[in-house]
Amino acid sequence: MIERIRVHDVGPIREADVRFGDLTVFVGPQATGKSILLQLIKLLLDKHAIHATLGHFSIEWGSNLKAFLELYFGEGMSSLWNGKQSRLISGKAKNALRFESYARRRPSKRPGKGAIEGRHRNRVDCGSTRRLTGSIALDAALARQLPYSRQPRWDYGLGYEPPQGSERAIWIEVHPAATSNVKEVVDKLNWLRNWLRNEASDLELMSGAAPNVPSYVWIATSGVHIPRNSPQARKLNEYGLRMPVELLRLP
Repeated sequence: MIERIRVHDVGPIREADVRFGDLTVFVGPQATGKSILLQLIKLLLDKHAIHATLGHFSIEWGSNLKAFLELYFGEGMSSLWNGKQSRLISGKAKNALRFESYARRRPSKRPGKGAIEGRHRNRVDCGSTRRLTGSIALDAALARQLPYSRQPRWDYGLGYEPPQGSERAIWIEVHPAATSNVKEVVDKLNWLRNWLRNEASDLELMSGAAPNVPSYVWIATSGVHIPRNSPQARKLNEYGLRMPVELLRLP
């Protein structure tokens, strides 16, 4: 049984995080994504039956996502899914792992900010260190593992409990911040999202942004040299990454 669903950038749904109770009612204005959300839930619950029904009528789509979306949602509806940013995640909320518990099963893990290199540690400031539930040095952990050793890995993961809401995972990349570095950091971000989706779905559930708590943070090593109105800044926004900062402050 699905106890939680998270949707990011699907059709008119910018961000949705739903935890189901005995009775869950969706209420909102017309054309805000209620029906799409219900169809996504049905897809998760009945995926095997849907696949079997399409197969019974000899309907094939291969690995073509656009073709499947047209079949399932209707003709002309494949544009609902933004290949670069759309996400659909489900899970059992009661089984969601704390970041600290997850980190114990991974190499290069530490409590609090411990997995962040000393030279980078002071770049993260938290009003209460008790809110920092664990950290992993993702780059170091995977540097000697194929195929990751040849891929553009992200630096760190940090568990954080905000003053309100559930625990979150914050992903931190410490990197020079000039316009020439944007493509490299975007490539790292794409790698991270794929790694979370394929290797750490429990942490992906924790990676949704909350008020004042970003999911992905680029910390500049020697100042920020990206004009805010530049094409590179717009590219960062397109990929869901904020402008680099020299210090990450957490409430």
